[in-house]
Amino acid sequence: MIFYYGAVLSVKRGGNRIALDVRYHRPIGFTVASASHGDEIEALYGDGATLSRLDGIATASGTSAAAVRAIR
Repeated sequence: MIFYYGAVLSVKRGGNRIALDVRYHRPIGFTVASASHGDEIEALYGDGATLSRLDGIATASGTSAAAVRAIR
């Protein structure tokens, strides 16, 4: 997110709804398919997360194969 937008100032979440406050851009809002996908977005904020950690978070909502497809 930082690479594309320059600076994500905050990540706000309400259930599966995510809002990114981006510097020099209007807020970006979207809905994720499952709560664990929202967990992944939150994990990317700040210092980020490894792909292995993202796989683990996504797996919490279903099969590991489905999780890998969802985040890649």
